Amino acid sequence: MNTAYARLYDISKTPGYIGTGYFHSENNKLVGFVVGNEEQWANYKMFYVNEICVLSNTQQTGIGTSLLSFLNELLIQKEVKEVYVSTERGQGKPERFFEKNGFVTHESRILMTVNVDEI
Repeated sequence: MNTAYARLYDISKTPGYIGTGYFHSENNKLVGFVVGNEEQWANYKMFYVNEICVLSNTQQTGIGTSLLSFLNELLIQKEVKEVYVSTERGQGKPERFFEKNGFVTHESRILMTVNVDEI
C-alpha cells in the first residue's frame, strides 16, 4: 500500500497532472480512477495515462470506459491532440481494454527499457 500511495503521490506532483475518479453512487466510495500528465511536444500537446484502475469486482461494467470518456472531454478542452499509454503486450485484459477503447499500436513509436546497472 505504501508503494501505491508513493507512486500516486509522485504522479500527482508531476507538471501537467490530471486525475479523475469514479465514485459509487450510493456510498460515494472510489471504485476507479485515471491519472496521468499532459505534455507539450513539438507542435501539440499529448497526454500520458500513468494509471487507470478499477476495483476488480466492478470491472467490465463500463467504469473504465466512462473514465476514459470523461478524461477525453477534459483533454479536448485543454486542446490535447493525442493520448498514449504503456501496457503489457499479450497479457489479456489491459491490452484488450485499450484496444476496445480505440487505442492502437503506433507503428512509428516503440517503448524501450534498460536496467540502470546495465548502462
